[in-house]
Amino acid sequence: MEYQAIVLGAGNSTRSGLLYNKVLFELNNIPIIYLSTKNFINDVSCSKIFIVCKESDVNKMKEIFKSVDKVEYVIGGKTRQESVNNALSLVDSDYVLIHDGARPYFTPILLNRLIAKLKEYDAVIPVWTMTDTIKVVKNNIVVKTLKRDELKR
Repeated sequence: MEYQAIVLGAGNSTRSGLLYNKVLFELNNIPIIYLSTKNFINDVSCSKIFIVCKESDVNKMKEIFKSVDKVEYVIGGKTRQESVNNALSLVDSDYVLIHDGARPYFTPILLNRLIAKLKEYDAVIPVWTMTDTIKVVKNNIVVKTLKRDELKR
């Protein structure tokens, strides 16, 4: 099944504490955005990858992906929804996978599971069962403990 991928990397990275886009941070000398994209790069079924980024990061992204022919660059919007929409307007495939460029531990196994499920369903998302205890807190007082078995992340 042929598909195209959208990798989002146009966020503000305000929670990261970095003074630059967190997807440009390097793990073992490799930018996170590349690590987050490598499964799509290596998958022959992926015909095109849209890297969504800020205009100010386009040249950095082009340097990172200079050896990847199937990459195109899209300027992100003010919100994640706008950024996704900007890229979706360019997709010319029946199937599209959307991935957060700040999630470098996306595995080929997960990719293959998602693709397999797309043969059964119109849309799929990966979810994991919560293992942490989650509390609802108001005014520094715990008011409720949520049931883990009812939560997914």
